[in-house]
Amino acid sequence: IELGDYGALSSSRPSTEISDNDIEQAFTRLRDQAARFDPVEDRPVQQADSLILDLTRQVEHNDKVDKSTPTEPERHEDIAVEIGASINPPGFDKELLGLEVGATKEFTLSYPMDYTPKELAGVKASYSVTIKAIKSRVVPELDDEFAKDIGSFDSLVELREQIVENLQRESEEAADQQVRANILKQMSGRAQFEVPEVLVKKETDRRVEELARRLIQQQVDPMKANINWEEFREQQHEPAIEAVRSALVLDEIARRENLTVDDTDIDREVARYAERAGRTPAALRARLEKEGGLHRLQTSVRREKAVDFLLSRTTIATE
Repeated sequence: IELGDYGALSSSRPSTEISDNDIEQAFTRLRDQAARFDPVEDRPVQQADSLILDLTRQVEHNDKVDKSTPTEPERHEDIAVEIGASINPPGFDKELLGLEVGATKEFTLSYPMDYTPKELAGVKASYSVTIKAIKSRVVPELDDEFAKDIGSFDSLVELREQIVENLQRESEEAADQQVRANILKQMSGRAQFEVPEVLVKKETDRRVEELARRLIQQQVDPMKANINWEEFREQQHEPAIEAVRSALVLDEIARRENLTVDDTDIDREVARYAERAGRTPAALRARLEKEGGLHRLQTSVRREKAVDFLLSRTTIATE
């Protein structure tokens, strides 16, 4: 692996200043998370309502649609839908507005060609929907009582101070990650070598398995998730190449600079992961040993040391 000169790296670091708008948005998110939904019986569906409904969807194919998309009717009972949610199909909310509990409505929607997921892009879908319950969304007032309800804060001022502290920490971490990404991109661009296809395939497999694992955690059957897995694999090919290239570059830097990982490094990393997972370091270490994860952890720590080494040689300008 020909690394080129890694003694003349430079990167800009994004500003980490927190604005009043950032704080305002954080308050809005907290209020949204604390919102309650009260049952409604005396009016029809309105914007921001949460609905419980039964739904049947029949997808119709056209010439531009992947023929692997299921054509059998999909039936769902007692599903929750929030009017105005970004995940709702285009035009879906409009068809439900004005309906009352017990009402059933049939309608057809056309998905745009740039719709995500792509399996539904350009298709028409027929819906049959029955409204079973309507709930009105009530957002709490932004006052001292709200601060007391969501945590151990005596006042709104204390809550605001905590929000500013959290936002500042997140901003610093995001800026650090941006610098690290810039450095890796520079090094990968300078390095001259052929990325082994077997490693690219392995990384692509890992990404596919990770998506399937996330779906299972969300109680979604990967084989029924309307995902074109071959297309997804193709989309992951180039990112996998870059990931493997960056990893090999860091491994080579660690080798050349004699960067090593000792037991203290491993113990520190295990303790950090354990705290985030809400487990004891001993329990997490036992699991890693059983699953062969300590070697992966050691490799990860060694690569982080390689990044830190590059950072020590990087000229960083603050935006």
